[in-house]
Amino acid sequence: MAKIKEALTLKFQTTTDADIETTTFKPGDEVKVIQEWANSILVRAADGHYYNVPKDKIDK
Repeated sequence: MAKIKEALTLKFQTTTDADIETTTFKPGDEVKVIQEWANSILVRAADGHYYNVPKDKIDK
């Protein structure tokens, strides 16, 4: 499990026609790393939603 470094708010959309919702993370919140790219990491949060997070915001 990886941890969020600092407080941040991320957005997700459950379906293509759904409204965009937000989730606020606190420092230390745990997320599961799914995939890494050059500048961001795809993670799954405890709520089951997926987020692209900038690499500098995650402690792996």
